[in-house]
Amino acid sequence: MHVSIEHKEEIKGVIKKTHAYFVNVSVQFSEAERAIIKARGLQKQPIDISPGALASTVVDANPYPLKLIGMIGMIVGFFAPFFSKQYGWLAIFFFVGIGFLLYGIYLERKWKEGEEDTLCIKDFLAAPVVIRAFSPLNAKLVDDHIRTSLAGIKDVIELSELPKKDRFEL
Repeated sequence: MHVSIEHKEEIKGVIKKTHAYFVNVSVQFSEAERAIIKARGLQKQPIDISPGALASTVVDANPYPLKLIGMIGMIVGFFAPFFSKQYGWLAIFFFVGIGFLLYGIYLERKWKEGEEDTLCIKDFLAAPVVIRAFSPLNAKLVDDHIRTSLAGIKDVIELSELPKKDRFEL
């Protein structure tokens, strides 16, 4: 098993500049290890990546302001035409508000999915994994957790071979 761990830092955001920390992990299993993983069904063996999260599931936008803007837009768009006919065009805000609300709900669900803190061996078999850490300290902790988890996985792979015929006296 060959493991490559690389730390990266990126600056995200246009107006509010924030730092994003990533840990790129590439694991190359030998053919013998792949065969043992497949034969023993070790694909579901967990690997702890806390306090990080899989980078593809992390959402940088906060969904709560979007949901609030959506609700306000829906209220304005619904009630404005009742006050005067000249405000009838404000009904468009009702539909815009629905869009903001639905997008906020979508981001909130995706945000909750980003809280996942374990991966399986099968995730490392296919391609390199990018893990998002929220500070340099968290990146170091993710690195440590991955190293200890992969060392444990290596032991599980080595110990999962069935023992050969053994004969002894007691």
